[in-house]
Amino acid sequence: MEKKEVLDRIFALMKDADISPEEVAHYFGGYFVKKGGPRERFSFEVIYENDKRSWFPLQGVQPKALIIAGKAVFINHSTDHLDWFESGKYCEEQTILGKKCSCGDRHFWLVEVRPRLTQINIQRVRMGFEPLCPHDILWTDNECGLGRGAGIVYFSGSPDNLEASGKLNAYFACPVASLD
Repeated sequence: MEKKEVLDRIFALMKDADISPEEVAHYFGGYFVKKGGPRERFSFEVIYENDKRSWFPLQGVQPKALIIAGKAVFINHSTDHLDWFESGKYCEEQTILGKKCSCGDRHFWLVEVRPRLTQINIQRVRMGFEPLCPHDILWTDNECGLGRGAGIVYFSGSPDNLEASGKLNAYFACPVASLD
């Protein structure tokens, strides 16, 4: 069988099964080549508003979340400052790919997100978003004792920053959904 016949057969099967090139890219770790050469691949897979997942920019649809360490992290956090209780409610009201969200645990923000902030900000700019503000503080799901919750500052050098912040303080909330 010639190369063209093989490709025609693959594309016919994809069409019959309603499989998009983006879905193929997802299953092959983002390495999908279009005619004319490779497309520029993002550092993190993106979930778009139409629930499509892609390692590449999609035209005409807004990015909603980045996939970091098996979790969907919303690109935008709350527009308002919320206390710890409001933050939890805000995140629980959000869903992505049919999964309920939370504020994410302290470990995830410290170990998975914060070390990748440079890559995250580069991708945010490539997608047309502002980089994350170095002073934004996010609530986590973690309690640190009576009346205390754990918050994370994106660019803080201290892993214990805001470990014992009062739950009535007002910070942002960023929905996170486990995709496992």
